[in-house]
Amino acid sequence: MARSAVRASILAAALAAGACAGPPSADRLPARSDGSRSSAATTASSAATTTSSGAPAGAISPEAVPAAHLTAIPARPASCPQPPAERDDLSPRPTASSWKRISTDEATGSMDDLAAAPDGTLWASSTRQKAAGQGVLEYTDGGLRRWDGTAWTAMPLPSGPDVRVVALAAASKGRAWALGIVGRTGHVAAFDGAGWRVEPLSGAAAESIGWGGTAAESIAPGRLWAVNGRVGLLDAGGAWRSYALPSPASAVDGEGGELWAAGGTAALRWEGTGWRQVGVPALGVPAKAQAPRVSLTDVVVLGPREVWVVGGVSWLVPGAYNEENEPLELTRPVALRWDGSSWRCGWGAVGTMLTEAESDGTGGLWALDSTRSRLWHLSDGEWTTESPPVPGGRVPELTALARRPGSAEVYAVGAFAPEGADHPTFAALWRTARR
Repeated sequence: MARSAVRASILAAALAAGACAGPPSADRLPARSDGSRSSAATTASSAATTTSSGAPAGAISPEAVPAAHLTAIPARPASCPQPPAERDDLSPRPTASSWKRISTDEATGSMDDLAAAPDGTLWASSTRQKAAGQGVLEYTDGGLRRWDGTAWTAMPLPSGPDVRVVALAAASKGRAWALGIVGRTGHVAAFDGAGWRVEPLSGAAAESIGWGGTAAESIAPGRLWAVNGRVGLLDAGGAWRSYALPSPASAVDGEGGELWAAGGTAALRWEGTGWRQVGVPALGVPAKAQAPRVSLTDVVVLGPREVWVVGGVSWLVPGAYNEENEPLELTRPVALRWDGSSWRCGWGAVGTMLTEAESDGTGGLWALDSTRSRLWHLSDGEWTTESPPVPGGRVPELTALARRPGSAEVYAVGAFAPEGADHPTFAALWRTARR
């Protein structure tokens, strides 16, 4: 499903240094460091080699498809003013958890990204943690793994270029994609059942796809869409095409022939020959707010007349400071519903924003918020919140959601700390019981 820029990675520059005193920043790229090999060891050591055209040797060179020049749909309504702070359109009601923890890995710090295939196979990226004493945790890349319904199996990328994976997509047990960068070039790793093939991209795709903010979605057994910035990349059974997007995107989702993307302050709809911009209402901020920022973080397609875009706004409060004596930043979530012709805006209470969303398979949706500790659920027009179970009353740290296509099986990955913030966390997998 959609992969948002907010959760582009869990690792930080601490990977290069090998240690940090706290959890790494979520806006930095992950890096592989396990040096592991697979049967597909014929990878792009060519990443450092270029042809006479300037493209990396052996690179994927997508066909650049001319822009379709589709007329943009103006935003209806043109704006959504932010209501008073005491108003909460979403009003999520806390409820008992409907989730079950089905896997815990005490040897791995966390799982960071997640993709689910129609056959029930899950693919995930992971991070390892190690206590280095005095409250310091060391972070290293835990590599890619595959879930068969009962256990995880390591599926390491081949040695060669150190691919910093930021997005995953999966079509089956034998077909998956991992996108990331090597140096400053986007790469695609494709799994074909026997092993991984890692290839650099060329052209505009190399400067966008695989970088932080990339989102990927498998829309058919051999078809992949990836978006980032103003580039859309399509793998149609090995025929790669690159499309210029009319506005930046960092999330993509499809259902029943409908394909949408979103990011920043805009939404896009695939028309078969190109992407059409669908205007999104300008989201308001409080009067006198400083440095306001609008973030549309994810898109969920429930049908041609029901598409949701979630995210939020943030701003600095003039003259106010937090406990660390830094300028006080406030956030407020927003959920926008497209009915085929216009948007309906729903504002939540000040304090968080929605970072990722996923269809629940029954006409509603699940969403994560920036607290990383709870899940929001929309069903029959009502929002509720719940937290997946962890032992000893600990607080989960949720990083990603994925739904098994064609079902109501929704999965979440992340971690929980068994002994406190300075103890390595245990990676965990949860599944909703609403199936």
